[in-house]
Amino acid sequence: MRSLPLLFACLVSLPACPTSKSEAGPDAAALPGPDAAVPEDAVAVVNGRPIYRARLEVAIGRLAPEHQAFARSHSGQRSLVESLIEDELLEQEAQRLGLADQPAVKERLEASRRQILREALVAGLEVEPVTEADVEAHRREHPGVSVEQARTHLEAAARQDATVRYLKEIRGRAGISRPEPASPANGD
Repeated sequence: MRSLPLLFACLVSLPACPTSKSEAGPDAAALPGPDAAVPEDAVAVVNGRPIYRARLEVAIGRLAPEHQAFARSHSGQRSLVESLIEDELLEQEAQRLGLADQPAVKERLEASRRQILREALVAGLEVEPVTEADVEAHRREHPGVSVEQARTHLEAAARQDATVRYLKEIRGRAGISRPEPASPANGD
């Protein structure tokens, strides 16, 4: 398992996934000690903040399918929980240092939130299903393309079409205003 350290190192880049009640973050001065009770649905508690099993499941779900079986094993879960604990420690320390209040960090957090909302909306759009006939027609037009490549391309195109249709619909009922562009100084 030479790729195991890399696999779990990737988890460090996962954003914290508050998936339940009290992950909002208690005041650091009022944190209980390391002997704090672990809620039934938590896999660990870091400075009084539970890491819920749902967060572990999200981390496992983000792994490549070929790594998920190991990640669900006892030793795999122990390693993942350790990674989540380290993530939580880093997040808490960043909060303690006030990094979340820095303008550049605030903007990145807001940009991530907006991106996640857009992705959730697009993922929920009704998309025309891709048929086997569509896949075969695409492969005839593009020799050498595998069935999976054709299906992936057609599904992405169908999602894009659904997004464009939805954008037209919501643009029609949106109130959009913008200033007139300033005329260029060089007369172009």
